[in-house]
Amino acid sequence: RVHDESLRILEEVGVKFLGKSALPLLKKAGARVDEGSHVVRLPRELVAEMLLAAPRSFTLGARNPDFNYPLPSPVTRYCIDGTAAFALDFHTGERRYGTLQDIENGLRIFQQLDMGVMAWAPTAASETPAHSRALHEFFGMIKFCSKHGQHELHFSNQVPYLIDGLVAVMGSEDELRCRNAFSLIYCPVAPLMHDGEMLDAYLELGRVG
Repeated sequence: RVHDESLRILEEVGVKFLGKSALPLLKKAGARVDEGSHVVRLPRELVAEMLLAAPRSFTLGARNPDFNYPLPSPVTRYCIDGTAAFALDFHTGERRYGTLQDIENGLRIFQQLDMGVMAWAPTAASETPAHSRALHEFFGMIKFCSKHGQHELHFSNQVPYLIDGLVAVMGSEDELRCRNAFSLIYCPVAPLMHDGEMLDAYLELGRVG
């Protein structure tokens, strides 16, 4: 019933896609696109086709291939959750804004935990400039943990810098494409609406794997 109702909502109510990149792709795939309202209605046949095209299994790659993790997994593993605004200082007990040092400290520990398979910057890097903060957090995570790394970007203009950095870390664009060592988390806040800047950035990153 949940699946059928989801298909009905996608087909009849639709989803709003802000930004510039998603609408042409969805229209080409066969969705009904209202250019004025940015609302896209997805026929249930199209959803079924895309579900069949999705891989049934994949490997969560890692910068150090010893930490590659095949999914689905017969056992439970975990990810370190990400970008908390505040940290509790281990030495002083003070509640304060998170920093790059907190990211380093947290990921040095996470690197040693056998059950942890996916890293994420555990706090925000509050001392870094807001317009590039996600990049500082992304590379802080990579520097101190060689397991699969996941983070986010907020703006399209951050994309070239992330690509250059990830290519440098992996050694080449081909390695970046084939190893699947990094992924992005995408959390639109409103139901049935996608954030334009973030989605545009992610679609651009998808072109390099």
